[in-house]
Amino acid sequence: MPELFALIIFSTLAVIGLILAALGLPGTWTILIGAGLYNLITWNWTISPPILALLAGIALAGELLEWIVTYAVHKRAKTSKNAFLGLICGAIIGGFLLSAIPLLGTVIGICLGAIIGAYLGEFAHHKSHKRALRAAKAAVLSRAAIMGAKLLLAIIQTAIVLHAINT
Repeated sequence: MPELFALIIFSTLAVIGLILAALGLPGTWTILIGAGLYNLITWNWTISPPILALLAGIALAGELLEWIVTYAVHKRAKTSKNAFLGLICGAIIGGFLLSAIPLLGTVIGICLGAIIGAYLGEFAHHKSHKRALRAAKAAVLSRAAIMGAKLLLAIIQTAIVLHAINT
């Protein structure tokens, strides 16, 4: 009976984690927590410590990948450091301002804030709408790439845990 309850808890957290990851949020950490809770509820090491460490490594890789992808897309688009800084500040401010709307408001705020911040940062540096629009486009592309990458990592994590449970 505890195995069924643990599977329900993990499945719920995995679905939440997949949704969060698809939104570019840290859903991989939610899946890791679900795997740990599975072990606690069943009171055994069905999901072994090495597998938990692998899940933690995947979650950390997702967070590092977010910074790397954002930097790489902006470098490829030849935007200024101001656009990159504007993107980061805009995402933080946007996420904070729209956090009154649970979850979705934060996601929308982060995305809009990043786009507007990149645009304003580039425009402040070069005084060119064309270059500012390129920075905003780079912000959109980087957010889309991050969302896709985090979703893929969350799917991999979920598959690893389900395989561990079924063996």
